[in-house]
Amino acid sequence: FLELAQTLVRGGDLSSDNEYCQIRLDTLLMAGTQFEFDVFLRLSGSKYVKVVGRGDVFDGEKYSHFLVKGIKHLYVPREEFVQYLASLAGALQGSLARDDLPLGEAVAASVVIYESVRAGISTFGITPETQAVLKLTVNLAVRSIEKNPKLNDLFKSLSVNQDNFQAWHSIAICFIACKLSSLMTWDSQSTHYKLALSGMLHDIALPHPEWALFETEADLSSLSASELEEYRQHPLLAGEMASHMADFPGDVDYIIAQHHELPDGSGFPHGVNHTKISPLSSLFIVSHDICHRLYVEGENFDFAHFLQEFDRRYPLGYFRKIRASLEALGLNKI
Repeated sequence: FLELAQTLVRGGDLSSDNEYCQIRLDTLLMAGTQFEFDVFLRLSGSKYVKVVGRGDVFDGEKYSHFLVKGIKHLYVPREEFVQYLASLAGALQGSLARDDLPLGEAVAASVVIYESVRAGISTFGITPETQAVLKLTVNLAVRSIEKNPKLNDLFKSLSVNQDNFQAWHSIAICFIACKLSSLMTWDSQSTHYKLALSGMLHDIALPHPEWALFETEADLSSLSASELEEYRQHPLLAGEMASHMADFPGDVDYIIAQHHELPDGSGFPHGVNHTKISPLSSLFIVSHDICHRLYVEGENFDFAHFLQEFDRRYPLGYFRKIRASLEALGLNKI
């Protein structure tokens, strides 16, 4: 366990290619019109061709050229990925400086940048460059929630950009957990930051992004014994990785490690019950559940019905306080 955690902190194991890092096409539009790095198209196997050179202009016309061909990802040389991350950091700083940034744009930007954060951490580990983009993305979510959007408006903003579930799911939890905490007595910027950072990192240790979709025992039946163990350990691995961040805020590793626990003790990795699940972990677990339902049910997701089922799913511990607080507010106010 410790050896795998250290590998994730250093990076290297989850990269799909030793020489190139995959990036989303969308992020190039955010990064500017001229770059301090080269951009490549993967033809097949290990064969790549340069499509945007350092200093070349990248505009909407070039973006459309790739998009109409069904190309959603390009590649940056591994040694130039730091420059790519720096360009994203600049774009995020510009977004944070905007007082008029719509909620939908903030969500969309966070989702597409998540893939770059994951690629950076998977390839290079916890570095100043990966942390800079990670923290700026977290701050974007926190600032958006501090503008106090209605919960239903947040759900609508999260109804798109779902092609990469792990990216969408991680960002959705950032926003939903922060919004729920803002409706309760746990409303503070530091709490929002902890919850949003936990959302960004809670599944970062999954070796296969599609595993983030797993929710039931039937979902896990396709895994081998070793894969199942790897899946059940990912909360601990991600929590360990988070603890190596500079200026690491307390509780984040704990929230991440507990995000698959349940009040009756039937969760994992430790199978603790409600007496051992912290208040912020409880809120995060509820937010995690909401995100899965929102993804599966789409426009049919009914938050009022979710609250009606709450007692059956979360009858104990701090979970009851969460339900009582939300119910006392009234759905028309959130």
